[in-house]
Amino acid sequence: MAFKNAITLNSGIGPYSGKEVIAYGVWFASWIVLHFALRTRDLNVRKWFGVTMVHVFVAVLLVWPPIFEGIAHALTGGA
Repeated sequence: MAFKNAITLNSGIGPYSGKEVIAYGVWFASWIVLHFALRTRDLNVRKWFGVTMVHVFVAVLLVWPPIFEGIAHALTGGA
């Protein structure tokens, strides 16, 4: 309960507000790390754009109710 209260930045939506701020902070930090890790490498932009598009497509599918409900049904054995 203490963690829930600690990350509640807006009482209207509760702890979700803090989760979003933390997620954006981690996302931004990951870009900083990637910048320093990859700044001297010559990357194939076409290849990595394709990889990114596949990941975006999979992410979109996984938040689509028929897909995630089917996965949940399969994992719980129909319960």
